Amino acid sequence: MAEDGYPSVNLMDSHATCPPVPPRLSQGQQCARVGQKALFILVSVALCGMIVEACLIHRLYQTECKSAHIQIIVGFFCFFTFYVLFSQLAYPPMVIAFTSACACSQTKNKQAQLRGKLFLFSLQVTSASISKIITEQEAATAAKLRSCVISPFKPLAHLTDGQDVVHAKDIMAWSTDADPPLYKIDYKDRSLVIQKEGYYYVYSKVSFSDTGIFHHRVDLRIEKFTGKSINLLKSRKYSNHFKHPEQSNSYLGGVFHFSKGDAIFVKVSNTSKIVRQDLSENVFGAYMI
Repeated sequence: MAEDGYPSVNLMDSHATCPPVPPRLSQGQQCARVGQKALFILVSVALCGMIVEACLIHRLYQTECKSAHIQIIVGFFCFFTFYVLFSQLAYPPMVIAFTSACACSQTKNKQAQLRGKLFLFSLQVTSASISKIITEQEAATAAKLRSCVISPFKPLAHLTDGQDVVHAKDIMAWSTDADPPLYKIDYKDRSLVIQKEGYYYVYSKVSFSDTGIFHHRVDLRIEKFTGKSINLLKSRKYSNHFKHPEQSNSYLGGVFHFSKGDAIFVKVSNTSKIVRQDLSENVFGAYMI
């Protein structure tokens, strides 16, 4: 009742409209938003892992003494990164919404297969990263070891026999496939060619099997005397078994003075009698003293 004695009257406009209500997101839009957030987080973690791995690999080439530790750190970090991704896809709390959103279009069996494939992929990528790092480190170490080899300060050469060489009838050939040490001495036409004048120790060892007399010698060929050779060292072996071949060996060695362009070679009575079971059985070399 109002103060003037009249009852209070409340007026209501029946034609007024209700205030607008914010539109509700559909279930599909909610799934899409949750999926985008989860995907953004996973991609961010993966990119951070790749950046850190690249930094560690860069430091691997900068510091040698810590290479092994860096390899282990990189491997474990890669595994940890993919393990986090696997855990986020496999377990709650945050990605429960993501898995529930995926459940709208996938069954639980497909989700389990997806998690299993992701886990196997993480293991493969981790092992591949570690293998690549170890391979690169081994190659770098081998290159450094080759660079650390002390080069000789005097001419030298050491040749061995091999299955790749073809002997002449009485002159032996030598293999170059094993990258033999040749320093300021060339190998050409089954001969060692001297490049620097001086005194050299020359040696030769051959293994043979023969029933008669076997000759082993080291000869010198000089450019001034074309077509002729000078005998430097010589041995002659006699076999007591005339019916069955007897295996033996012969070694020659001596010091001689050579000029530039002189060529020395090994000559035997018959190269078909040479025993070629081991590379170390037949050698030929020279070095300056």
